[in-house]
Amino acid sequence: MTGVSVVIPTLGRRDRLQRAIESVEAQTERPESIVVVDGSDDRTVESLVADLDVPFDTTYVHQTGDGGLSGARNLGIEVGDSDLVAFLDDDDQWFPEKLERQVAAYERTGRGLIFCGIKNVRPDGSVTNVRRAESVPDDRSILTGNSIGSPSAVLARRSDVEAVDGFDEGLPTQEDWDFYIRMLQRTEAAAVPDPLVLKEYNPEGMSRNVEHSERDLFRVYRKHREKYDAETERDFMGNYHFTLGRRYAKSGDLNRGRAHLLRSLRHRPKPKTLLYLAVTCLGETGYDFVRRWYAGRS
Repeated sequence: MTGVSVVIPTLGRRDRLQRAIESVEAQTERPESIVVVDGSDDRTVESLVADLDVPFDTTYVHQTGDGGLSGARNLGIEVGDSDLVAFLDDDDQWFPEKLERQVAAYERTGRGLIFCGIKNVRPDGSVTNVRRAESVPDDRSILTGNSIGSPSAVLARRSDVEAVDGFDEGLPTQEDWDFYIRMLQRTEAAAVPDPLVLKEYNPEGMSRNVEHSERDLFRVYRKHREKYDAETERDFMGNYHFTLGRRYAKSGDLNRGRAHLLRSLRHRPKPKTLLYLAVTCLGETGYDFVRRWYAGRS
Protein backbone atom coordinates (compact mmCIF):
# COMPACT_ATOMS: atom_id res chain seq x y z
CA MET A 1 0.00 0.00 0.00
CA THR A 2 1.20 3.50 -0.82
CA GLY A 3 2.00 5.38 2.38
CA VAL A 4 -0.61 7.74 3.85
CA SER A 5 -0.22 10.57 6.37
CA VAL A 6 -3.46 11.25 8.25
CA VAL A 7 -3.82 14.83 9.54
CA ILE A 8 -6.27 15.25 12.44
CA PRO A 9 -6.79 18.86 13.57
CA THR A 10 -8.41 19.20 16.99
CA LEU A 11 -9.39 21.80 19.56
CA GLY A 12 -8.61 19.28 22.28
CA ARG A 13 -12.05 17.68 22.48
CA ARG A 14 -10.83 14.50 24.13
CA ASP A 15 -13.81 12.16 23.66
CA ARG A 16 -14.30 13.04 20.01
CA LEU A 17 -10.58 12.91 19.29
CA GLN A 18 -10.32 9.50 20.94
CA ARG A 19 -13.13 8.24 18.73
CA ALA A 20 -11.54 9.70 15.57
CA ILE A 21 -8.14 8.18 16.36
CA GLU A 22 -9.71 4.79 17.05
CA SER A 23 -11.32 4.89 13.58
CA VAL A 24 -7.86 5.49 12.10
CA GLU A 25 -6.39 2.66 14.17
CA ALA A 26 -9.15 0.38 12.86
CA GLN A 27 -8.17 0.95 9.21
CA THR A 28 -7.48 -2.23 7.28
CA GLU A 29 -4.23 -0.62 6.14
CA ARG A 30 -2.30 1.31 8.80
CA PRO A 31 -1.33 4.93 8.01
CA GLU A 32 0.97 7.45 9.64
CA SER A 33 -1.11 9.55 12.06
CA ILE A 34 -0.53 13.21 12.96
CA VAL A 35 -2.69 15.09 15.47
CA VAL A 36 -2.45 18.90 15.36
CA VAL A 37 -3.83 20.56 18.49
CA ASP A 38 -5.02 24.03 17.47
CA GLY A 39 -4.39 27.04 19.68
CA SER A 40 -2.74 25.13 22.50
CA ASP A 41 0.48 25.25 24.44
CA ASP A 42 2.78 22.32 25.18
CA ARG A 43 1.13 21.63 28.54
CA THR A 44 -2.27 21.26 26.86
CA VAL A 45 -0.82 18.81 24.35
CA GLU A 46 0.88 16.78 27.08
CA SER A 47 -2.32 16.65 29.10
CA LEU A 48 -4.35 15.58 26.08
CA VAL A 49 -1.90 12.83 25.14
CA ALA A 50 -1.78 11.55 28.71
CA ASP A 51 -5.58 11.19 28.76
CA LEU A 52 -5.86 9.40 25.42
CA ASP A 53 -5.81 5.65 24.97
CA VAL A 54 -3.94 5.35 21.68
CA PRO A 55 -2.79 1.84 20.73
CA PHE A 56 -0.33 2.89 18.01
CA ASP A 57 2.27 5.55 17.38
CA THR A 58 0.81 9.00 16.79
CA THR A 59 2.70 12.25 16.32
CA TYR A 60 1.34 15.23 18.26
CA VAL A 61 2.15 18.83 17.38
CA HIS A 62 0.62 22.08 18.54
CA GLN A 63 -0.30 25.15 16.55
CA THR A 64 -0.09 28.58 18.10
CA GLY A 65 -1.24 31.80 16.51
CA ASP A 66 -4.37 32.36 14.45
CA GLY A 67 -3.94 29.92 11.58
CA GLY A 68 -7.21 28.23 12.50
CA LEU A 69 -8.35 24.97 10.96
CA SER A 70 -6.51 25.60 7.69
CA GLY A 71 -3.29 26.37 9.53
CA ALA A 72 -3.62 23.19 11.58
CA ARG A 73 -4.07 21.11 8.43
CA ASN A 74 -1.11 22.82 6.75
CA LEU A 75 1.09 22.16 9.76
CA GLY A 76 0.11 18.50 9.72
CA ILE A 77 0.94 18.31 6.02
CA GLU A 78 4.41 19.71 6.73
CA VAL A 79 5.07 17.22 9.54
CA GLY A 80 4.08 14.14 7.54
CA ASP A 81 6.22 12.59 4.82
CA SER A 82 4.05 9.94 3.12
CA ASP A 83 3.19 10.13 -0.58
CA LEU A 84 -0.51 10.59 0.15
CA VAL A 85 -2.32 12.81 2.66
CA ALA A 86 -5.73 12.24 4.22
CA PHE A 87 -7.66 14.56 6.52
CA LEU A 88 -9.94 13.68 9.42
CA ASP A 89 -11.74 16.28 11.54
CA ASP A 90 -11.82 15.30 15.18
CA ASP A 91 -15.62 14.98 15.28
CA ASP A 92 -15.72 12.62 12.30
CA GLN A 93 -14.98 8.91 11.94
CA TRP A 94 -13.90 6.57 9.15
CA PHE A 95 -15.23 3.17 8.25
CA PRO A 96 -12.43 0.56 8.46
CA GLU A 97 -11.93 0.13 4.70
CA LYS A 98 -11.88 3.85 3.88
CA LEU A 99 -8.16 4.31 3.23
CA GLU A 100 -7.67 0.91 1.62
CA ARG A 101 -10.37 1.57 -0.96
CA GLN A 102 -9.21 5.11 -1.66
CA VAL A 103 -5.59 4.07 -2.09
CA ALA A 104 -6.73 1.33 -4.47
CA ALA A 105 -8.63 3.98 -6.47
CA TYR A 106 -5.54 6.19 -6.51
CA GLU A 107 -3.30 3.36 -7.72
CA ARG A 108 -5.85 2.37 -10.35
CA THR A 109 -6.49 5.86 -11.75
CA GLY A 110 -3.34 7.84 -10.92
CA ARG A 111 -5.53 10.83 -10.06
CA GLY A 112 -4.40 13.20 -7.34
CA LEU A 113 -7.68 13.73 -5.47
CA ILE A 114 -9.78 10.77 -4.32
CA PHE A 115 -12.99 11.30 -2.37
CA CYS A 116 -15.78 9.10 -1.04
CA GLY A 117 -19.37 9.33 0.12
CA ILE A 118 -20.42 10.63 3.55
CA LYS A 119 -23.03 9.50 6.07
CA ASN A 120 -24.21 12.46 8.15
CA VAL A 121 -25.46 11.75 11.66
CA ARG A 122 -26.72 13.60 14.72
CA PRO A 123 -24.85 13.32 18.06
CA ASP A 124 -27.27 10.53 19.05
CA GLY A 125 -26.20 8.51 16.01
CA SER A 126 -29.40 8.93 13.98
CA VAL A 127 -28.81 9.48 10.27
CA THR A 128 -29.71 12.84 8.74
CA ASN A 129 -28.72 11.95 5.18
CA VAL A 130 -26.36 9.82 3.10
CA ARG A 131 -24.31 11.44 0.35
CA ARG A 132 -22.89 9.08 -2.23
CA ALA A 133 -19.93 10.23 -4.32
CA GLU A 134 -21.36 9.42 -7.73
CA SER A 135 -20.59 12.63 -9.63
CA VAL A 136 -16.92 13.51 -10.13
CA PRO A 137 -16.21 17.21 -10.70
CA ASP A 138 -13.67 18.56 -13.14
CA ASP A 139 -11.83 21.88 -13.17
CA ARG A 140 -14.94 23.62 -14.55
CA SER A 141 -17.80 22.09 -12.57
CA ILE A 142 -15.97 22.48 -9.23
CA LEU A 143 -16.25 26.24 -9.76
CA THR A 144 -20.02 26.09 -9.29
CA GLY A 145 -19.90 24.69 -5.74
CA ASN A 146 -18.35 22.17 -3.37
CA SER A 147 -19.52 18.87 -4.83
CA ILE A 148 -16.84 16.89 -2.94
CA GLY A 149 -17.80 17.69 0.64
CA SER A 150 -15.80 17.51 3.84
CA PRO A 151 -12.00 17.08 3.80
CA SER A 152 -12.61 14.00 5.98
CA ALA A 153 -13.70 12.28 2.76
CA VAL A 154 -10.54 13.20 0.83
CA LEU A 155 -7.25 11.48 0.03
CA ALA A 156 -4.76 13.62 -1.91
CA ARG A 157 -1.34 13.24 -3.51
CA ARG A 158 1.21 15.13 -1.41
CA SER A 159 3.07 16.61 -4.37
CA ASP A 160 -0.16 18.19 -5.65
CA VAL A 161 -1.15 19.45 -2.19
CA GLU A 162 2.26 21.09 -1.75
CA ALA A 163 2.18 22.55 -5.27
CA VAL A 164 -1.09 24.42 -4.51
CA ASP A 165 0.16 25.52 -1.05
CA GLY A 166 -2.40 23.55 0.93
CA PHE A 167 -5.35 25.32 2.54
CA ASP A 168 -5.92 29.08 2.44
CA GLU A 169 -5.50 30.32 6.02
CA GLY A 170 -7.28 33.56 5.12
CA LEU A 171 -10.62 31.80 4.63
CA PRO A 172 -12.46 31.11 7.92
CA THR A 173 -14.97 28.85 6.09
CA GLN A 174 -15.21 27.35 2.57
CA GLU A 175 -11.47 26.70 2.70
CA ASP A 176 -12.14 23.13 1.57
CA TRP A 177 -13.97 24.24 -1.59
CA ASP A 178 -11.16 26.69 -2.41
CA PHE A 179 -8.64 23.86 -1.91
CA TYR A 180 -10.54 21.59 -4.31
CA ILE A 181 -10.73 24.31 -6.96
CA ARG A 182 -6.96 24.76 -6.86
CA MET A 183 -6.29 21.02 -6.77
CA LEU A 184 -8.46 20.38 -9.83
CA GLN A 185 -6.59 23.05 -11.79
CA ARG A 186 -3.57 20.75 -11.38
CA THR A 187 -4.89 17.17 -11.23
CA GLU A 188 -8.08 15.14 -11.68
CA ALA A 189 -10.46 13.64 -9.15
CA ALA A 190 -11.81 10.13 -8.75
CA ALA A 191 -14.47 8.82 -6.40
CA VAL A 192 -15.27 5.82 -4.24
CA PRO A 193 -19.07 6.17 -4.26
CA ASP A 194 -19.85 4.44 -0.96
CA PRO A 195 -20.17 6.49 2.26
CA LEU A 196 -16.96 5.66 4.16
CA VAL A 197 -17.06 8.69 6.49
CA LEU A 198 -19.36 9.19 9.46
CA LYS A 199 -19.78 12.94 9.87
CA GLU A 200 -21.43 14.25 13.01
CA TYR A 201 -23.71 17.26 12.79
CA ASN A 202 -22.22 19.97 15.00
CA PRO A 203 -24.60 22.94 15.41
CA GLU A 204 -21.77 24.95 16.98
CA GLY A 205 -19.45 24.52 13.99
CA MET A 206 -18.47 27.62 12.04
CA SER A 207 -19.69 26.09 8.80
CA ARG A 208 -23.22 26.15 10.29
CA ASN A 209 -23.15 29.94 10.57
CA VAL A 210 -25.12 30.89 7.48
CA GLU A 211 -23.90 34.48 7.31
CA HIS A 212 -20.28 33.31 7.42
CA SER A 213 -21.05 30.85 4.64
CA GLU A 214 -22.70 33.57 2.57
CA ARG A 215 -19.64 35.80 2.99
CA ASP A 216 -17.02 33.15 2.26
CA LEU A 217 -18.80 31.43 -0.62
CA PHE A 218 -18.66 34.73 -2.45
CA ARG A 219 -15.06 35.34 -1.36
CA VAL A 220 -14.04 32.06 -3.04
CA TYR A 221 -15.95 33.09 -6.17
CA ARG A 222 -14.14 36.43 -6.28
CA LYS A 223 -10.78 34.76 -5.67
CA HIS A 224 -11.23 32.56 -8.76
CA ARG A 225 -13.27 35.01 -10.83
CA GLU A 226 -10.95 34.87 -13.86
CA LYS A 227 -11.64 31.14 -14.25
CA TYR A 228 -15.38 31.58 -14.88
CA ASP A 229 -17.11 31.84 -18.22
CA ALA A 230 -20.69 33.10 -18.52
CA GLU A 231 -22.25 29.64 -18.30
CA THR A 232 -20.23 28.59 -15.27
CA GLU A 233 -21.03 31.88 -13.56
CA ARG A 234 -24.76 31.28 -14.01
CA ASP A 235 -24.36 27.79 -12.55
CA PHE A 236 -22.45 29.23 -9.61
CA MET A 237 -25.07 31.89 -8.89
CA GLY A 238 -27.85 29.31 -9.09
CA ASN A 239 -26.09 26.97 -6.68
CA TYR A 240 -24.97 29.85 -4.44
CA HIS A 241 -28.50 31.10 -3.84
CA PHE A 242 -29.91 27.55 -3.61
CA THR A 243 -27.37 26.64 -0.92
CA LEU A 244 -28.08 29.78 1.07
CA GLY A 245 -31.82 29.35 0.63
CA ARG A 246 -31.69 25.87 2.16
CA ARG A 247 -29.40 26.95 4.98
CA TYR A 248 -31.44 30.00 5.94
CA ALA A 249 -34.65 27.96 5.84
CA LYS A 250 -33.08 25.22 7.97
CA SER A 251 -31.97 27.83 10.50
CA GLY A 252 -35.58 29.06 10.77
CA ASP A 253 -35.25 32.21 8.66
CA LEU A 254 -37.79 31.25 6.01
CA ASN A 255 -38.10 34.76 4.55
CA ARG A 256 -34.40 35.00 3.70
CA GLY A 257 -34.52 31.38 2.56
CA ARG A 258 -37.33 32.11 0.11
CA ALA A 259 -35.56 35.20 -1.19
CA HIS A 260 -32.44 33.21 -2.04
CA LEU A 261 -34.42 30.35 -3.59
CA LEU A 262 -36.26 32.80 -5.83
CA ARG A 263 -32.93 34.30 -6.94
CA SER A 264 -31.63 30.79 -7.61
CA LEU A 265 -34.59 30.10 -9.89
CA ARG A 266 -33.85 33.26 -11.87
CA HIS A 267 -30.30 32.10 -12.54
CA ARG A 268 -30.95 28.37 -13.01
CA PRO A 269 -34.57 27.13 -12.96
CA LYS A 270 -34.63 23.64 -11.45
CA PRO A 271 -37.53 21.49 -10.15
CA LYS A 272 -35.62 20.80 -6.90
CA THR A 273 -35.32 24.52 -6.18
CA LEU A 274 -39.01 25.04 -6.89
CA LEU A 275 -39.83 22.19 -4.49
CA TYR A 276 -37.77 23.73 -1.69
CA LEU A 277 -39.42 27.09 -2.32
CA ALA A 278 -42.88 25.51 -2.05
CA VAL A 279 -41.99 23.79 1.23
CA THR A 280 -40.86 27.08 2.79
CA CYS A 281 -44.42 28.33 2.29
CA LEU A 282 -45.61 25.73 4.84
CA GLY A 283 -44.14 27.75 7.67
CA GLU A 284 -41.37 26.81 10.07
CA THR A 285 -43.21 23.82 11.57
CA GLY A 286 -44.19 22.47 8.17
CA TYR A 287 -40.74 22.99 6.71
CA ASP A 288 -39.08 21.23 9.64
CA PHE A 289 -41.54 18.33 9.39
CA VAL A 290 -40.87 17.81 5.67
CA ARG A 291 -37.11 18.13 6.17
CA ARG A 292 -37.09 15.52 8.95
CA TRP A 293 -39.35 13.23 6.94
CA TYR A 294 -37.02 13.45 3.96
CA ALA A 295 -33.96 12.85 6.14
CA GLY A 296 -35.63 9.80 7.66
CA ARG A 297 -35.85 8.21 4.22
CA SER A 298 -32.03 8.18 3.91
